[in-house]
Amino acid sequence: EESYNTYSRRIYRTGWVDRGIQAPETDAEHMYHAWMMAMMFLPKELPDHPEYSKDSILKLLLIHDIAEVITGDIPKPDKSMNPEKFIRKESDEMGIYLLRGSYSGLASTPEYYEVWKMWYDEKSLNGHIAHEIDIIQTLHQLLTYASDQPECFTDDGLQQWLDDDCQEICTGPGIDILQSVIMKNKKFRPILQRLGLIDS
Repeated sequence: EESYNTYSRRIYRTGWVDRGIQAPETDAEHMYHAWMMAMMFLPKELPDHPEYSKDSILKLLLIHDIAEVITGDIPKPDKSMNPEKFIRKESDEMGIYLLRGSYSGLASTPEYYEVWKMWYDEKSLNGHIAHEIDIIQTLHQLLTYASDQPECFTDDGLQQWLDDDCQEICTGPGIDILQSVIMKNKKFRPILQRLGLIDS
């Protein structure tokens, strides 16, 4: 219980802390907002993909960062330097929370552990879409902060971040959500126009 309270109240997203953002987003807020984005924008079905499951994606997004109670929020560049080590540590912690019932008073939830395993399964369409929504939610938060606290960002930094993350969005649902919540967002238009990402 203490770990969960610490997690929900105090684990701030490292990328925002490093940039001096006032009242930075927590991991709990990030997971909830990603879940909400998926709930609102994902289609119920994809006729050409019978393996698609909106319910599984929603479950995955709602739990995908729980391991950061222990690992902390590790920035993407740091993860990329030693991905196997991070994946192993994260998977171990997710197993403790979701499968093994290792903490007194916590239920064993193997169905959520099965959903979690999609996160690093490169062949899983549902896992891939969940990753894309995770990225899009981060981009939405990035542009929100860049609009409200522009002193914390440079145009070069924004351009690099957007270029790197947008190229990872390749599924139909991911592209549709990116267009809806980022590219067509009126609040973000001045920044996107200034960076040459949309027409003036």
